[in-house]
Amino acid sequence: MDAREIEKCIDDFGTDIYRFCLKLCADKEDAEDLYQQTFLKALETERTLDWEKNPKALFFSLAHNLWKSDRRKQARRNTIAPCSNFDDETETLLHSEERIEEGYLQKELITKVRQIIQTLPEKFQVPLDGFHRQRSRGK
Repeated sequence: MDAREIEKCIDDFGTDIYRFCLKLCADKEDAEDLYQQTFLKALETERTLDWEKNPKALFFSLAHNLWKSDRRKQARRNTIAPCSNFDDETETLLHSEERIEEGYLQKELITKVRQIIQTLPEKFQVPLDGFHRQRSRGK
């Protein structure tokens, strides 16, 4: 199909196809994606549209087949690696672990800086160590 035929189809029965996609998906964003995929799939096909037959049925079947294919793909993915949502407690725990890691890296950096300061001559150690202590306390 060419772009002109697709455009005519969108004008003639695009609203019906969108409603069908919305009924299948039960979600506005997913329905919009399916709607776009349906017309893109039609654009990719090599055949010409026969206006004597029911061209709307072709788009309904394209939408249904794309939806079914996506459902199968999601089912396969869920058997391999099931998706689950975190509750608030788990979400807080995950974020707190990130802070623990940052704190550990900060302490490790402070230890390395102190080791480097100790290798300097004594006249440089005192001002740098005092400055470093202030910085590590957040002042």
